[in-house]
Amino acid sequence: MNTHPQIILRGSSATGAYQIIGYTYSWLKGMDLEFTGTYYRATDKYYEKHDYIKNIIFQIILQNLKINYVL
Repeated sequence: MNTHPQIILRGSSATGAYQIIGYTYSWLKGMDLEFTGTYYRATDKYYEKHDYIKNIIFQIILQNLKINYVL
């Protein structure tokens, strides 16, 4: 699921405010990055411990379960 355009305009592929570069999104999903000399690219190495998106969503679900259980 790669929906990032990967098109570079004036040094960045982000054309609007608060958008993140594709490799940053890959890193947040637990993928390892390598620097090619010009740019970063995601490798096939996945680290579940560093999958921040998955871990944050899991923590939010746990918080909601705790709140609903208390109520």
